Amino acid sequence: MQDITTITVRLPREDKETLMKYAEDHDLSASQIVRQLIRHYLFRCNILENY
Repeated sequence: MQDITTITVRLPREDKETLMKYAEDHDLSASQIVRQLIRHYLFRCNILENY
């Protein structure tokens, strides 16, 4: 099993509200969306391949 860690993300209230609404509308959790966004960013920037 992989080790899991916690990262705290601070968002403006409007961004958090938008994220929560999107998550609710798509039957997801906010953390699922944030994890996917981070993975996409790391992949797009070739960060995953370099480490």
